[in-house]
Amino acid sequence: MHAAVLERSAYGASGWNSPPNFNAFDLTFCMLQLQNVIQSFEYLTVKDVRKVVGDFAYNGKFADVHDLETFKAILVSFFPDSLVSHGLEYTEDGIYCVPKVTHLSEFGDYIVGLP
Repeated sequence: MHAAVLERSAYGASGWNSPPNFNAFDLTFCMLQLQNVIQSFEYLTVKDVRKVVGDFAYNGKFADVHDLETFKAILVSFFPDSLVSHGLEYTEDGIYCVPKVTHLSEFGDYIVGLP
C-alpha cells in the first residue's frame, strides 16, 4: 500500500493535488504501530487495521481533503473487509493473494516464492 501511495506522486497533480511527503520512516512507523496494536489486543478487525494505518500512521500527511479521500479509497482496496478470507486476490493472475495456509511457516514459504 505504501508503494502504491508513493507511485501516485510520480504523476504530479494527476496523482495528488498536494503531493504528500512520504518516506521510509512513514513505512517503518506504520509497521511499528501495527506491531504494537497486534501485540496489545487479542482480537482485531480489518477496520481496526485500517484505522491504525489510515488515521494514526498516514492521515497527517495529507493537506488536501480530496487527497485524503483518495488515500482512504486506496487503503480500503488494500485492506478490504474480505482480507481475512482465504483466497482474496490482489492481482488478476492470482499470484498476489491471501494464501490458503494455516501455519506461519507456510506464509513464509509463500512470501519466499513470490516473483
